[in-house]
Amino acid sequence: MRSIQAGLAMCAVLILAGCGSTAEEGGGTSADVGTTTPSAPPPVTTTAASATPTLVPAAAGADLLLKRSELGEVIGDTDLVELEAYTGRQSANVRIEPFACRSRALAAETGLLNNPAVVGNANRGARGQSVDQMVAIFEKPADITARNGVMWLIDSEWRLCPDGDIFFIEVEGKDQRWVPYPISTGPDRIGTTFQRDGLPRNCHHVVAHRRNVLAEVIVCGDGDNTAPANTVADRILAKVPT
Repeated sequence: MRSIQAGLAMCAVLILAGCGSTAEEGGGTSADVGTTTPSAPPPVTTTAASATPTLVPAAAGADLLLKRSELGEVIGDTDLVELEAYTGRQSANVRIEPFACRSRALAAETGLLNNPAVVGNANRGARGQSVDQMVAIFEKPADITARNGVMWLIDSEWRLCPDGDIFFIEVEGKDQRWVPYPISTGPDRIGTTFQRDGLPRNCHHVVAHRRNVLAEVIVCGDGDNTAPANTVADRILAKVPT
């Protein structure tokens, strides 16, 4: 009995190892029972990983802002001083009439839908040029670009302050008269210029986005400030991973 059990065990090992013949009990010659061809292994399938866009974490907003030396280089001024740093709505105590023009005149005024992480600052140079820069980091890009998203909202609110209609900003107890000019639009940004009534001083306000980051910049001073404002926005967004 033990020899039969041992023989069965050995045969099982040989079958698992690909055995192709068996021996007759009691000796003699082995009987050829033929050979079997092992089946081909199943094809290896791979699933391509979906491309997930790289998003900026909420805590990284400050790293995207430009240094004052970099800002001074762009706006053509020196010895910039930080006038205000903020992590929410900017200059809530500034009085602007009509109220609908606040969104055109201030950074971090409208682009706070869906509670993004916000960081920004306002700076002024020795020659009187000034620059505000703000970064808002959203949970997902669709919060910025979707229908009824932040870009749509900003564009809509800017248009509530009609081109050519004077609005007033209270500065040190006195009302300054400003005139808004037509809004420019592009695939990733919108911009507007507003100018002191009767004076050469003007500001250009641009809002641009990349991935889940919204950059908002206002550059004010003499001359055309469209290019400096867009350059600051571009340099902020250049730090956002592709």
